[in-house]
Parts: sequence; C-alpha cells; structure tokens
Amino acid sequence: KAVVSTQSTGISQRFSLKRTNRHSLRRPVQSTSPDSPANRGDIIEMEDDVFLSPNKHDRRINTPLLITDKEEALECYRRMVERSNQKTPLTSTDSSEWFGVNTLVRVGAHDLRSNLRTPASLAREQNIKIQLESLPEFTPWFIYVVTLAQVVFLCFMLWSYGGIQSVGLSPYTTHQNNTPTLHSSLDIVYRTVTPNIWLGPDENFLIKNGALFSPCMREDHLINIKYTNIYSKEDSSFVCCQFESINRNWVGYTTRQACLGYGVVLASSNCSTYTDKNPMYTHKFRPCCTNVTGGCILTSQEHCIFLGGLWQESTETCSQVNCLSQICGMNELTSKSSNTPYIVEANQGYRLITALFVHAGVIHLILNIIAQLILGSQIERTAGWFRILLIYFIAGIGGNLISSVFVPYQATCGAGGPVYGLLGVVLVEFLQSYQVVVNPGLEALKLLVVILISLFIGTLPYIDNFAHIGGLIFGVLSAYLFLPYITFGKFDRGRKICLIILAFLLISFLFIVGFVAFYIVQKAVVSTQSTGGLIGARIAII
Repeated sequence: KAVVSTQSTGISQRFSLKRTNRHSLRRPVQSTSPDSPANRGDIIEMEDDVFLSPNKHDRRINTPLLITDKEEALECYRRMVERSNQKTPLTSTDSSEWFGVNTLVRVGAHDLRSNLRTPASLAREQNIKIQLESLPEFTPWFIYVVTLAQVVFLCFMLWSYGGIQSVGLSPYTTHQNNTPTLHSSLDIVYRTVTPNIWLGPDENFLIKNGALFSPCMREDHLINIKYTNIYSKEDSSFVCCQFESINRNWVGYTTRQACLGYGVVLASSNCSTYTDKNPMYTHKFRPCCTNVTGGCILTSQEHCIFLGGLWQESTETCSQVNCLSQICGMNELTSKSSNTPYIVEANQGYRLITALFVHAGVIHLILNIIAQLILGSQIERTAGWFRILLIYFIAGIGGNLISSVFVPYQATCGAGGPVYGLLGVVLVEFLQSYQVVVNPGLEALKLLVVILISLFIGTLPYIDNFAHIGGLIFGVLSAYLFLPYITFGKFDRGRKICLIILAFLLISFLFIVGFVAFYIVQKAVVSTQSTGGLIGARIAII
C-alpha cells in the first residue's frame, strides 16, 4: 500500500509498499498547482485489489501515480463506467494511467471502486449473456394441444349430458307428487339437489366420464363391509309381496314385516316367476342404484328416475346388482364373486390422468386454460415440449394422488394440479436465476402474493385444495429436475447439480409413499354423508 503525505513547507514523499518491484516503479508526477491534493495536504489511499496489469503476461505490481487533478480523475472514472456498461474490457491506458494494477483510489469521500466491473466479472457476465442467448426458443405446441383437448372433451360431455345441471350456490330440496313407492301409489317424494356453479353436468356424469373418484380406482374395504352387512340379509329376510293395499297388481321384493303391513306374501319366493305365470301382475319395485359409492334401494322406476338413480330392470334385489361398476362407467368393474356382485375389483387407476382433461363446467375450464396458457406457454418457449410434458403430468398425477389419499370419497376433476405445478416452475425459475432479475425483491413479493391468493381460493367450497398443494409441490421438484438453467460459476453449477439429484429422490419418495398410502394403507373414515347419501352430494373441482 502506498501512502503519500505532504508537508506545509514542501513536498516529501514516503512509499510503504506491500509488494514492490524495482523494475515497475514509477516516479510520481509532482504538481506546483496550489489546488493540487499534494499542496492541500489531502491523503490519497490506493489498495491493490481491482485491476490486473495491462499486459496479461506481466504479473508485476505497478506503483500507483499520485493524482493531482480530481476532476480529471473523475472524468477518467466516468469513461470507464461507460465502457463497463457497454460490457467492453477496459483499455490499458484507462486501467493503468490513473489506477495502476490492483489499485483502489479514493479521492476525498468518493469511492471510485463503486459500480466498476473487473475483467473477471466482465467475463462472468459475458458467460451469462452467452448462456442466455444460447437458450433455444420453442413454440408451445404441447400447451396448445392439451388446452384444445380439454375444450373438446367438455363440449362432448355437455352434448352427451344434454345441457347443464341446475346452477346455484347452495343445495336445495325438490319434490315430486304421485310417485309410486313401497308405501303408496301416489306418494310425495323428496330429494336434495346440489347445483353445479360451474355451468356443467352433475356429479354422477362426471364420475362416469373419468373424474377422480377413489372407489372406482381401488378396492375399498370400508365400502365392501358396509354393503355386505346390508345386502347379506336380503336372501333370508326379503320375500315377494303382492301390495294389495296400494295396487293389487303390483308385486315386488320387500321385508316380510313390511309386506304384512301392505299386502300378502306370495307363495313363490321369485317375483319374476310369479309375473311370468300371471301376466296381470307387474313387477313394480326393483333395485335402483342411488349412491355414488354403490348404494341401492328397492323402489319404482318413476321414483328411481326422480332420484337420478340407475334403474335395474333385469334384477330383483340389491344383492344381485353391481352398482359401483355402473356408476364408474368406462371399463366394467368385475365382481369378485358371483355370490357377492356388489363387491367389485376396482382398477381404474388411469383416472389419475383422465381427471386432468375433465372439467366441472364452462367457468371451471375458462379459469384453468387462462392460467395454463399464460404460465405454460411462457415456460414451454424456453423449456421445450418434452420438458413441459413431464412437468405437467408429474404435477397433475402427483396432485391427484394426494387428493385421492386425503379425500377419497369426493369426486374431483380439472387441471388445477398442473396449473399449480406451473406456478411452482415460475417460483423455481426465479430462485435459480434471481441474479439477473431486475428488482428481485419486488418480483419475489409479487410471486409470493400470487401463490398465497391461489392457495386461499382453494379453501372455498367445491374446490379441492389438496390437489393444488400437491401439484405445487411436485411442480417445484419437477422444475428443479427438468428445467434448463444458467449457471453463475463453478459453485453455483455444483449446487444446482445437487438440487437435481435431491429433486429426483424426493419425487420418487413422494410417489412411493402416495401409492402405498392409497392402495395399501386405507385409513380413510367413511362418513354418513359420503356413503349413505344420494347422488349429487358434492362436486369438488381442482
């Protein structure tokens, strides 16, 4: 370090050098100007940590010159800042004329080192620029194709359903007069209707067309136990009854006690055999599947249609019906035994994927595709279709898997999981490249607000937040695993490689735990509403 001091009677110079070389010493330029720093008694310090020698092969230390003109020094500094902003290396004249090599110059209270770029930092910034410019740009075909498929599938569902379900915010009760039941030929019957606020079909239709619904995807022991206890009593306690007090031409199965209150027990235990021999009699009461988990009642066809159930014209008792297979639709669910057709082998695990293309209604679809196009198209332009495909389906399947574990008896559908996964990708992109972001603090705050608002929306009725949270988690991990990155040196590159390995391990671990919990560890508790209610209990969307 060189310290130059002056005396009031003249100029004397003392050099205390940390590293000196007699071949590189220069004599300081003396000035007789009364305004020079030397004559004013100002102290000028110069430290050796900024610039290399102008000659890249010469590693010698150049002793700094005494600065005699402050304005001229500042002008030199301004020239260097201008060239630095243009990302051009400093010339040897600029770097040595005033500052020498490895030198920090302080003039008064001004630190001339602020905002200066060293050749090493310029090279690093140039490397970052090269990485950014080398990133390819793609057309977001995958996002376009997925969005088109979702729109087409919703149009097909609405056409098949014949319109939309009633619209509203809360369930309501409706009734129908003059309906034949086991109690009266002109009975008043009631049902509770849950409207679809998203302008779409009802819950039963969504399940039949691929919505996420756990009883269709795995054998549910709690449901099997429930209906075994109910239907196993039919063979011993149910009889074929002629309902004389209601309509003497009606016959059907009911309990012996109920039959004695409304009619007489027929000699034949098989109602179909009795009606075949006596054409004047009508087999009026048959099984009706009225519950999305496989529930069934014996009633008339008019009552079954009013309840929105599935009328079983070819069977006589509920113990002979595989209701769950008809409710799930798609491929038929086979019964485990001919003696217990109501116990099925559910195997529609592909609903983890099909649910991504099923939407609860027009409004639900519009909200999802807006977010999908804004986030997904931007990401795909830099990541490419294959990377975005992997991230999209990993986030979607992961979110649906978590939803199936925590809310197994709730029908859910939609692309909310992938959308939140894309939001997680944006978060990872910021964390990985915040060094090149203008105002990173502000951008981080805005991103955090968007995520919090999105998760708050998931707490509203009819929305499944488990799929949203799961999609966000899997989206963040998938982004670390698949996204292309720019690196800021060897340490940053090593750190990102470690994050890629960690993300792969965490994704594998979460999928293994999720599938084990869903298919093997079944700890879900079946509430009265979810297993004993009627169709239309609730529609949850994601």
